[in-house]
Amino acid sequence: MKISYQKLQLPAIFSDGMVLQRDQQIAVFGLATPGSKVSVTLKMNSGTADALATTQTSAAGRWRALLPERPAGGPYSLNVTDSTTELSFGDVFIGEVWLAGGQSNMELPLSGSEDGDKAVAASANPFLHFYEVRKTGWIDDDFLAEERRNSWQVSSPETTAQKSAVAYYYARHLQQRLGVHVGIIDCYCGGTSISCWMSKERLASTPAGQRYLDDYEKKIVGQTDEEYDRIASSYQKKFDAWNADVARIKEADPTVSWETIESQIGACPWPPPAGRKSMYRPAGLYSTMVKRVAGYGLHGVLWYQGEEDEQRSSDYRTMLGCLIAEWRDAWNSSSLPFIITQLPRWISKADYESNADSGSWAILRQAQFDVAHDIKHTYLTVTIDCGEFNNIHPIDKSTVGSRLALTALAKIYGCSGVESEGPRLHSARLQLCDGVPSINLEFTHSTELAFGHWNDEADGEEKNPSERSAQASGFEIAGDSGIFVPVSASIHGSSVILEEPSIPDPYFVRYAWKNWGPAPLFNGQSLPAAPFCIRLSH
Repeated sequence: MKISYQKLQLPAIFSDGMVLQRDQQIAVFGLATPGSKVSVTLKMNSGTADALATTQTSAAGRWRALLPERPAGGPYSLNVTDSTTELSFGDVFIGEVWLAGGQSNMELPLSGSEDGDKAVAASANPFLHFYEVRKTGWIDDDFLAEERRNSWQVSSPETTAQKSAVAYYYARHLQQRLGVHVGIIDCYCGGTSISCWMSKERLASTPAGQRYLDDYEKKIVGQTDEEYDRIASSYQKKFDAWNADVARIKEADPTVSWETIESQIGACPWPPPAGRKSMYRPAGLYSTMVKRVAGYGLHGVLWYQGEEDEQRSSDYRTMLGCLIAEWRDAWNSSSLPFIITQLPRWISKADYESNADSGSWAILRQAQFDVAHDIKHTYLTVTIDCGEFNNIHPIDKSTVGSRLALTALAKIYGCSGVESEGPRLHSARLQLCDGVPSINLEFTHSTELAFGHWNDEADGEEKNPSERSAQASGFEIAGDSGIFVPVSASIHGSSVILEEPSIPDPYFVRYAWKNWGPAPLFNGQSLPAAPFCIRLSH
């Protein structure tokens, strides 16, 4: 990239090697001298101008030009000029652009995923491009200098090791099916609440969001900037030292468990201190990360987040709906697609051994399901089977990324022959079978409905794919008392039949309604059934 003068500026995401979204107007924007004219030209490498747009800067020096929509192709060069400065970007392609957002399970790098070393070594692909939004809780001159060195990167063993594993597998699957360049904007940060990714104004617009703001203010009341800087510096030293110890242990034994690591060096020093520069403060990352790329052309958003909001699971439906609305406003697109990764199963060893399954993840999963059901152009990818016992960061990210891609291909791109949904409950009715009351659950997307193994402990369970005992079925029923008991289940075509003589008048039925528990129901495409909890009609 050639820069001869600094007054004309574009966000760092406009760089060599970028991917622009096909089949929609291409927004190019930035800063320039107030009142000046800005011209944007998209050229083929032959030098022929393919598209041209001009605009006038505002009194504040902001400008935005819209190039006409173009089909997939390239390479192009993008040239931007005002009266004194010309910026030129090369190796520009037009294809599919997606933003990958969320917290640590979206952030988990390809090198740290299952078979990560092999995946990184085989990751050379000139059709895959990644732009990583710099993580920061505070914008200052040092950050801006670092951001200016940021750029798009083409997928290769030298660039993919620290990229999101989920996003990598999603992009690879999408590119293989669509045959175009795919660009991923990585915009995530481990350990972040959903409140970090919205503006203060949006949070304050609902009681749920205001609770996040109020609770955070209580943590920092009376804190000076100097106090925060001192506390944060001390914490960072401890955190860096702990991570260095983890790296040392993993280098000696790559298969070591987190339980063993923590027995040697203690638990991760978490959470970080609260304060004005914290990446974990409500509304922080919306202003320091999301707004840095807002407006850049996208086809949609991949969202994998929620673990940090476990204690506020009853608020998550409202919060996720607000986030989608705000991001759609930021991109000026009321129909911007969102694909939500429904949280998998998880429980800590301590909670498992003390039988302390709170069920909060079940409530949060239902919130994710409800958002996908209620909000247009919003979709759910079920990953209930992808969790790991006592590991909140399961390493099988290939399955997650591939399933997200199936959702996009089937629901958004309309590709034929792509099945993206596991069994979904369609109806439930009470019936008598040989004089014994039973519940008939009818499922859609239920071709070759069968029970599979839900974890290693189930290897000794029934091998019949059409039956499961009460302790292994994942199904529970309750009478009007609301006290649930596990129930055996059998498959009959596209239906599952539940029987429990001890509850002759069932009122409720639920499936996979635990943080961690059996979830063995799949269809013939190896896609899992979504968890649910319903009240039966009487």
